[in-house]
Order: sequence, then C-alpha cells, then structure tokens
Amino acid sequence: MFKNEHPEKITGIMKKHYSPGSGSTVESVEIREYGRQKTGHYYNNARAFSLTPNRHNNARAFSLTPNRHNNPRAFSLTPNRPREECGVFGIYRHPEAAQLTYFGLYALQHRGQESAGISVAREKDRIFSHKGMGLVHDIFTMDDLKRIEGGGGSAIGHVRYSTTGDSTLTNAQPFVVQHKGRAYGVAHNGNLVNAHVLKNELEEDGSIFQTTMDSEVFLHLFVKNLKQGDVLGALKKSVAKIKGAYSFVLLTCKGEVIGIKDPNGFRPLALGKLNGHYVMASETCAFDLVQAEFVRELEPGEIVIINEDGVTSIMPDYTGPMEDVTGVIQNNAGAITDAPGVIQDNAGPMADGTGVIQDNAGPMADGTGVIQDNAGAITDAPGVIPGKKKQSPGPHKKRSLCIFEYIYFARPDSTIYGRNVYEMRKSHGRQLAREAHVDADFVMPFPDSGNYSALGYAEESGIPFEMAMIRNHYVGRSFIQPTQSMRDFAVRIKLNPVRELIRNKEIIIIEDSIIRGTTAKTRVQALRNLGAKKVHMRISCPPHRFPCYYGIDFSTKGELVAATKTEDELTHFLGLDTLHYLTIQGMLEASGVDNPENNFCKACFDGSYPVPFDPDFSKQCMG
Repeated sequence: MFKNEHPEKITGIMKKHYSPGSGSTVESVEIREYGRQKTGHYYNNARAFSLTPNRHNNARAFSLTPNRHNNPRAFSLTPNRPREECGVFGIYRHPEAAQLTYFGLYALQHRGQESAGISVAREKDRIFSHKGMGLVHDIFTMDDLKRIEGGGGSAIGHVRYSTTGDSTLTNAQPFVVQHKGRAYGVAHNGNLVNAHVLKNELEEDGSIFQTTMDSEVFLHLFVKNLKQGDVLGALKKSVAKIKGAYSFVLLTCKGEVIGIKDPNGFRPLALGKLNGHYVMASETCAFDLVQAEFVRELEPGEIVIINEDGVTSIMPDYTGPMEDVTGVIQNNAGAITDAPGVIQDNAGPMADGTGVIQDNAGPMADGTGVIQDNAGAITDAPGVIPGKKKQSPGPHKKRSLCIFEYIYFARPDSTIYGRNVYEMRKSHGRQLAREAHVDADFVMPFPDSGNYSALGYAEESGIPFEMAMIRNHYVGRSFIQPTQSMRDFAVRIKLNPVRELIRNKEIIIIEDSIIRGTTAKTRVQALRNLGAKKVHMRISCPPHRFPCYYGIDFSTKGELVAATKTEDELTHFLGLDTLHYLTIQGMLEASGVDNPENNFCKACFDGSYPVPFDPDFSKQCMG
C-alpha cells in the first residue's frame, strides 16, 4: 500500500479507463502528495477502499475512504493513528511579530502538519498574510516574513490538521475577510458541531462561503453582528450561537488580538507576555521558544481582548453566580429581581434567571438593584458590573478539557491547567503498573509513542526501561517511492530494532493509544519475528470506543478497533500474550487534578458527550 511517513494529508481522485485486454472498465486512484502523483488500483466497496499492492502488516498502512457522503469522485487516506488538531498563536504590537509567530508555530508543529499561515495587521484597515501547504519551515522564508512584517504590528498564526473541511490551500488559516473597508482574521483550534446548521442559515440570508471550514462560520456571524464597530457586542452575539469546541485567536485590522475559548474549555489556550507585549498560544511550549513569560490560561467561556488599553477579560458565557467579573450590560428591559447569575436573550421582566443579560431595550426597573453574588451593583442601563477583570470558575463550573491533550496531543514540555504533560504521562504509566503488573525482562515504548508512560511504568514496577527500537529523526519525504523495494526501506528507515535486546526476552510494550489496531499489530509481529519470547502490551489510556466530534479525527465508531472487539478478542487479534488498558477511574486518579470528573471530556472512552451534536455531523458536512 502507499504509505505516508509524515501525518500530512494525501488525497485520492477516482479515475476510470477502458482496458482492451479485459474488455472492461478499470477503476484507479490518482494519489496527490505535494506535487507528486502516484497511482494505484482500489477494491470497490461502498464504504472503504484499499490501495494495491497491499503489504500485510504494514506499519504505515492506510485505507482509502470516501471523503464525503459516499461521493464516488473524491477520497482521502486515513491513517492508523489519531491525528493532531490545530495550533494557534498570536502576538500584540511587536516589531518582529511575524518572525516570532513563525517560531511560535514551529513549536506547535506537532498539532498540525497539513498547512500553516501567518497574518499581520501593520497598516490601517489591512491585514497581510502568507500561508501554504506543508510544514512551517517549508512554507516561510525570511523574505516572506519580512514582506508581511513591514516594520511590525500584531500577528496571528495557525498550523492545521483538518477536522472539518478538506485539506486544501483554500482552507489554510488564518482565514481573513474584508467587511465595510476593514479586515478581520481568525485562527481556530477545535470543531463547531453546529457549523453546518449555521452555514445553511447564513447562506439563506445571502452569505457566500469561500471554504469548507467550520471556522469561516464564526467570521460570518461576527461581521453580521458587527454594528457601528462594536467588536465586543459582535463577539458576544457570535459565541452565543456557536456550539462545540473552539479556541479562537482573532486579529482585527486595528491590530487588536482577541482570544476566545468555548464555555467547556475543550481546547487549551494560554496568555503570555514578552518584554511588555502580550502573546497567546495553544501550548506553553511556544512561549518557551520565543522566551515569553507564562501569565495564565484562559478560562472556559472567556474572551480576552488585547489592545492599546491593555488586556480586558469578559465572561459572556458564564452561567453560574457572578464573582469578581467585569462585564457590560447594555440596553436591558424590564425588571430584574433575584437574579443569581446571568440571563440570556430575554426582552422582558426577568426573575430568578441564569445566563447573560443581552439584547434588551429600556431601563431596568430597579436600576440600583444588586444581582445576587455579584461583586458590585448594576446601574441603570447601559451599565457596568464592577469587579475584577479575571475570574476563575467556582466548583459548580464544569470544564470539559480534552484529556487526550495529556495522553497524546500536547508536547510533553507544555503545561496545561497547571499540570505538566510529561509528568502526567509518567503518572499514567505508574498507574498502569499498579493496575496490571506483569513480570518481564524490560519495558519499552515504540518511539515516540508511549515514551513517558513507559518511564512511569518502569519506575513503579522496578522493571528496567529499554529503548529497544531506535527512531531515525532525520526521515524526510523524498525516499518514499511507489515500489515494493522502496516501501520496505520506508518501514525500516523510521524505526530499527536493537536485536540483541529483543531475542528470547519477555517484553512489555507501552503505547499511548490503539485507534485502528493496524500499527499495533505490525509492531507486535515485528517483535515476534525478532525472537521475543513473550509480548505484553499496556495502553496508557482507556479503550477508544466512541467517535470524537470536538476536534479529533476519528469521527465514526467503525474506525475504532476497541468498539468492535472485546479485550480478549483484541489480545488475540494483535498477537499478544496479555493486554491491559488503563481504566477510566485510574486515568482520572492519576491526573492529579481536583474533581477530575468535572474537569475533563472523556467522551471517546465513555460516550458521555458534554455538548449535544447533530448525528449527521461529519468532517465533510460543510460541503
């Protein structure tokens, strides 16, 4: 099968031609990968296709699947590992904004390798951008950065893996629009589960979409709600409409940099400071590279606006009692009595409500009344709720941070919600050893999957840790060729065994996850072929049994091997002596986070989805 040693997207287009020898039409697939073309036949199946020649047990095997609802004309190759999400970066008013954004994206490259882009606001009413397909260092040259820099300004950047929409240059971000002589750009990490519904509504109202990204929906809502330049009002109305997982970094042509986090806090987004200039990034490892000081993480539902007035924090989606929050109440109508929280989208008298007071008209009946648990009083509308700019949610506030950030996506040198990812992964490994100890000669990962959990397992169990597979860190794309002999080299050049360690040994493999099972099966077979006596596998997360709709690219249950096989069946399927997944309870206990049940999204493990979604939602639902 054709292989891709890097996580870049490869697309296939079906072609038909007449074969005189057989007297019939032969179907083939043209594979495009950054300008190169490869062709192979596929087996016609309504839901799945495989490219030939098919090497069994190929560690990098891909399946060719329709990339939209059974569309017979276009397909995409699906890898056997979970795919990264996206990474965002922003910096306010720095003379080297574009170059610093480049380095920020370099640090976030692990979150997306399909495309990258940088947008800079340096002149009145204009935003300059450069973006392309591929890796950050392949897309930008120093001349490119100087061209868009233009003497400094504010900048945002994005590295993409597509969780909604095709992998094309059109869909590369930041996405920039012009509206009434002004420009706005957005970089997005996450998935909007109601994007297809909102897109239909917007198109009925006359909106014209340029991409198949859910991110574009947000900008359409934003400019639709933008009246008299009221950016804050437009933001609050827009986020009230969208559902799902999102961390946005927005850039205005005035140079404002705005960070927005969804009310559940699915995706990480942090605020930092570099020599007096504020920065934002998906992960703190980007701050380390540009030598910025970590300030804090954005809270779920928070909007942070960075402009000439400094940093302003707003919590329009806060649904519990108000504590130490700064916000604006405008154009309210009717009496408000005994309101313990916020009131959303009401236009008349309100009693005992929760939500945000929005879009109302007329003075409040009791203009000097106090909202229960609020740090200050509400004055006659329009008025201001006094208080501090920063607010932390109380114990009643339920977060839904994707726990897979700790398990797989985030870089180990990043810190998320106060927990270092490296230490979290070691903690998962230690918990695995407590749950499923087995005697063996050594513990090993397959680099770089499971490295840190394997260290934790070895420390807790007292079994030696060994790197029995050596990874070549200098693998490029140029060696990948569509011939059998070159494919054999492609597998061996990525990982090579230390044979003397493996022969006649009992081995514990630590993996961070099993998604489709093909890669894990290949790795076990490789160890058997090298003479391993016994092979045990321990997985540092629970089994993936449910699709993710919030930004991880396994969106159908049929893609997940643990959804169709019991643990015993999977042990046999993978060719193992024993298999154990970390339990959900063990994973939560090992997190070291207070009240973990109310802090993490674990829907892919237990099917409990924090945000409802349309069952017809899919990666290609935007067109």
